[in-house]
Amino acid sequence: MHLGGNGFQRRLTMRLVLVFGGLLIIQLVSGCSGRTPPAPKTPTSALTGHWRQTHLGIGGQLKQCPASVTIPAGAAISCGANDSVEFRPDGTFVASVSGLDAKISGKWRVEESTLLVTFIEPPEVAGTNTSAAVQFDPSFNRITINTTSGATPTAAIYVRE
Repeated sequence: MHLGGNGFQRRLTMRLVLVFGGLLIIQLVSGCSGRTPPAPKTPTSALTGHWRQTHLGIGGQLKQCPASVTIPAGAAISCGANDSVEFRPDGTFVASVSGLDAKISGKWRVEESTLLVTFIEPPEVAGTNTSAAVQFDPSFNRITINTTSGATPTAAIYVRE
């Protein structure tokens, strides 16, 4: 993804890449028990819902939100105590990010094992497409989004609300 433009646009784009960047790897883990297991969740149903970001990290080092970390390229990425995203069943999403007056919104869909996101608002990122690498815990109540910002591995952890 090109990170040109003014400073605000570069910071916003880096933040959005952290939230939605990389390849999607969904691990749908079903429990083993003596009873009939529930119907498996589809990638779409597993992601649908409201998620609050709890941690942010680079290179395997996680910090609890609110936090700010600097990647080797010199840019800072951060998360606030109330940063969140809601993936709606109709294929739209709305995200709240600390430090931004406007909500971030767009469309999302899952193709095979890839979550594809297209941003609609704010205008600085409208039309930007990206994808995300997501791992679910066995309860489907926590996701880890792993990506690369430049050459730096980054991670964001969200919990279902």
